[in-house]
Amino acid sequence: MTKSIIINTKTANHIIMIWNEIINSGDVDRAVREIEQHLILADEPVTIVVDLSANPRYAVHNAMSRILKNDNIKGLRIVGDNKQAVITASVLQGLTRRKDIEWYPTLNRAVAVARNG
Repeated sequence: MTKSIIINTKTANHIIMIWNEIINSGDVDRAVREIEQHLILADEPVTIVVDLSANPRYAVHNAMSRILKNDNIKGLRIVGDNKQAVITASVLQGLTRRKDIEWYPTLNRAVAVARNG
């Protein structure tokens, strides 16, 4: 079975979360639990890069709000050259009042920033 959300935790200081267009709600819970577990085990704060380039048909901010409650998050980089990504970043900034949530049009740029910061 194909996962509708792919998690890459094999990076030093950031997690990459890639959302497909069609999302299975069970995958959301699995992905959130996987990221929460990684954050618990991390030795230092981690940046999360969330790729919404596929313009997923899901309220992404609900899942991300759960993850952002963890104190071991260094920042959140929302990726996608579409309205969903821009709106998700804006909604999360408003809901959480966090200053470390940023939007980027490309995954390469967001990952470069996550690596350096």
